[in-house]
Amino acid sequence: MGSFHSQPTKILSLARRLLGATTTFGDDTVDMRVYNDTAEEIVATVEDMNATPPEPVLVVRIAYGFALFPAFLAADIEGDGHVRWSAETTGTVFSRCGHRKRRGLTNDATLRVSPVSMRVVALGNSPQLLCFNRYGLEANSGGSK
Repeated sequence: MGSFHSQPTKILSLARRLLGATTTFGDDTVDMRVYNDTAEEIVATVEDMNATPPEPVLVVRIAYGFALFPAFLAADIEGDGHVRWSAETTGTVFSRCGHRKRRGLTNDATLRVSPVSMRVVALGNSPQLLCFNRYGLEANSGGSK
C-alpha cells in the first residue's frame, strides 16, 4: 500500500481524469520507445489512450527498418501507459499491416510495432483495405484489436 502522502495526488489525478483534463502533474508521464522490429520501411502511428480524448503521440511517415523513436504518454491512475498503434509497409507489391492495443506500459518500456498481416481489398458497395492474418480478417487497418 502507498504512503499516506501519495493519497492526495492519487485523488487529484482521479478527479482530473473524471473531469476530462489532458495535462498531468509532475511525473505523471510514461517515457517509452517505439521500435520498428522489421527490416522494412513502415508508416507508424501511436495513440495515447489515457489522454482525453485519445491523441497521437507519434506519427511517423516512414520508419526505416529497426528504427527506435521516443514517445511520452499520459500515465493512468497506476502510473502505466495505454496505447493503440498501427503500422503498414510502404511497399506496393505485398503490402502488410498491423495494429494492436497495449496496456501496462511502464517507464523505459519498448513498444514493438510491426506489420505482420497481409493487406487485402474487400470489394462491394464500399471498397476498403483490410488486414488478413492467420486467424482471418481483423478489420480495417485504422481499427484496433
